[in-house]
Amino acid sequence: MNEQESQQLIDALHRYFERARPDDDAHNAAISRADRERYGGQFLLLAPAVIVEALRNLVLQQTLAFRDDAAADHELQLFGVHLLWCYRSLIKAYGAGGVMTLVSSLRLVSDEDVVALIAYALASLAAESDPMLRLALQGAPAMLKPEFDRRYGTGCKIALAYALLRLGQTEPFRSFAPPYLAGNVPRKTIENLTTSRRPDEQRLLERYVVGAIILDVASEGRAIPPNMGWKRK
Repeated sequence: MNEQESQQLIDALHRYFERARPDDDAHNAAISRADRERYGGQFLLLAPAVIVEALRNLVLQQTLAFRDDAAADHELQLFGVHLLWCYRSLIKAYGAGGVMTLVSSLRLVSDEDVVALIAYALASLAAESDPMLRLALQGAPAMLKPEFDRRYGTGCKIALAYALLRLGQTEPFRSFAPPYLAGNVPRKTIENLTTSRRPDEQRLLERYVVGAIILDVASEGRAIPPNMGWKRK
């Protein structure tokens, strides 16, 4: 793919995220169909980098507007969740093949922020009822665990551990994530949420996880208080 073709692919992804609806899989499948057919798996694989770029552009806008407060962080988290849910919908449009493409690509991706977003997106699919998606996800832990072991950045490792948690492997998340996610929330609360089967408590844990990942990725670590000990590659 030459430079012009690469730019066309990026432009197509920008159009997708501008038009996509986080709660409308049918709409998103329809608006992405032509580009999915044209670009194949590349459309899916490059999307997380476009999300990273969009998040950092919002941080820049906030900085230029002298915004550096809880409201700005909340806005950033809402925007990030919107983009990630649209990405989740895109993966579903690709079906089981999309899941397998992402899982097999993880070991080849050097950017840990991209890995973190892919891992979270896979985690968000764990409760899907589609039997083909569930079948494709069954093999994911065998690839996710080696990635968790070899990755360095805290946000990336939390995302991978969270994906493993949602796919049935509790230990990596339980032993690694609570100290970093605690912040103003007692560590014991995070630990209890890790083993909870209640849907409301699982959603609460997800909010803690995705909020922290988005802030880490968007700010390149600057939004995380230094005393929390987060690391970046």
